[in-house]
Amino acid sequence: MEKRLEIIAKIKRRLAKEHLEFFFLTTGDPHLSEYPCERWKILERVTGFSGSNGFLVLSDFGDFLWTDSRYLLQAEKELQGTSISIKQMVTGDEPLEWLASFDRFPYGVVFDGDFFSQSFTDKLYPIVRQDDGGCFTDFRLDKYVDMPDLPNTPVFLHPVEYCGESFSEKKERIFASISSDVTHLFLSSLDDIAWTFNIRSSDSSYTPYVISYAILARNGTSILFADESRFDEGVKKYLKENKVRICRYEKVKGYVKKFSCRSDVKFSIDPSRLNHNLFHCFVPYYHHCSEPSPVPLLKSVKNATESRCVRNAVVKDGVALVEAFAEIKTRIEEHVRTTEIDVSRILAKHRKMQENYFSDSFETISAYGPNGAVVHYSPKEEDCAEVGTDSLLLIDSGGNYYDGTTDITRVFAFGVPTAEQKRDYTAVLKGHIALATARFLKGTRGGELDVLAHQHLWREGLDYGHGTGHGVGFFLSVHEGPQKISRTGNTSAFLQEGMLLSDEPGVYRTGEYGIRIENMVQVVADGRSEFGEFLRFETLTLFPYEPRLIDKTMLDEKEIAWVNNYHEKVRTEILPRLFSPKAKDWLKEVTEKL
Repeated sequence: MEKRLEIIAKIKRRLAKEHLEFFFLTTGDPHLSEYPCERWKILERVTGFSGSNGFLVLSDFGDFLWTDSRYLLQAEKELQGTSISIKQMVTGDEPLEWLASFDRFPYGVVFDGDFFSQSFTDKLYPIVRQDDGGCFTDFRLDKYVDMPDLPNTPVFLHPVEYCGESFSEKKERIFASISSDVTHLFLSSLDDIAWTFNIRSSDSSYTPYVISYAILARNGTSILFADESRFDEGVKKYLKENKVRICRYEKVKGYVKKFSCRSDVKFSIDPSRLNHNLFHCFVPYYHHCSEPSPVPLLKSVKNATESRCVRNAVVKDGVALVEAFAEIKTRIEEHVRTTEIDVSRILAKHRKMQENYFSDSFETISAYGPNGAVVHYSPKEEDCAEVGTDSLLLIDSGGNYYDGTTDITRVFAFGVPTAEQKRDYTAVLKGHIALATARFLKGTRGGELDVLAHQHLWREGLDYGHGTGHGVGFFLSVHEGPQKISRTGNTSAFLQEGMLLSDEPGVYRTGEYGIRIENMVQVVADGRSEFGEFLRFETLTLFPYEPRLIDKTMLDEKEIAWVNNYHEKVRTEILPRLFSPKAKDWLKEVTEKL
């Protein structure tokens, strides 16, 4: 705590010395990643806040951290002892709206332009008068915060037998999606690069990215900016065969400045996926066009191989989870002390036993009782709760396998649930089913379907603040755009056949418990009529719900039939693959018809 307060005080002394009024800092890295590697977890070192979405402002007018509803309770706990107040973020523009509310000028805003997108600064500049105050984007964070070295983990290929498409095939589709006069596409987002080049590594704990930049050439040689010492001879040979040259990671800015001046080169760059400082290396401006990158949408639509493989991954994940839960349940029944950390370790142990397992896809949320109301709670060894029988256990976890990424949330009751807990759980389940069974026209956005999940909670006077569904990557990030299901998702991508998403409504009672039910679903075709083509969701995740928390009187006949059919599918797919008698017995018990 003392070191954090010292860093904040040092930054504020600079503001005062240079007559600057605002300092900005956000989560992420120069690639604008959701989950940065250790080197770039700077907001956590400055404030103590460990969530994946935070925006810090230090100023003469107060110190504030904006974050979304998932992290409000967590931020309140982690920021204790600092001068920082917490504000809720919904759209992401709230810090700028707050800044615009001031009626006096000039402003002096300082931040490290490596950590903010060009799209952000495009919104900021009209607010800050450049003639009187201005923005200063050259703030060097490494002068204030310790920054470990970049990771040096080996880079390996993601075989076509899993991803279904070669680098050359992906490159051809990418350039077919952008202006014909564009000669080069610049890639900065780590998930875009990993997907495009079919390469993976362990640079982040839960996302198999390779820290790199890339210049993709329509014709000729493409360039991958990365540490070449991490590539074995097989990967180097693969890249050479595909006309890809490896350059040093640190050389990217200088290379771009020189390369983008050539009269025979025209870049396509995406301001929303490119940090401010790197964006301004592209000169002169008439030699590039700013447009959305085609890669996020292309990788969001899973091909036939990916779709087949992820169905294999969810079966393995289901086996691991049933075996893990049977072990957890036995420990509780036998009064063996079991903490939230123990639950996480048991889950990881059983996932690691599965074929083609690589890593967890995010830090497991194992939350008992009141901790379940902290939406993205992560237990810590020194203060985690012991799992008992007087409340609910929420587990949100996932795995990264070579043949797919998984994400699942379930809630368990080891004691006798209360009527309120059953009502809350069943309302969430009804919303979950309503979305899972939706049929909708092609050309529908996820935001238009969000009310299907919320309606059953609203009917009971309940609500939740997080999104109802996010896109899921394929052996990449567990959170992937541009598709999502959210009240703020009316400008997200149209849902397309092949997209993977989550279906995860919830309800959270502060100081009591949290409930969230999450499955992965895939958009599939569902016929056509004279009114157009129709789509629906196919539920992929295979793990039972908690029958002890279901109030059957709240379900209609179709909902009961849906749960029964789902449980029958889970039993059929998972039971033959289990090895533990206790796991088999438990699965048979909880998948009995309602």
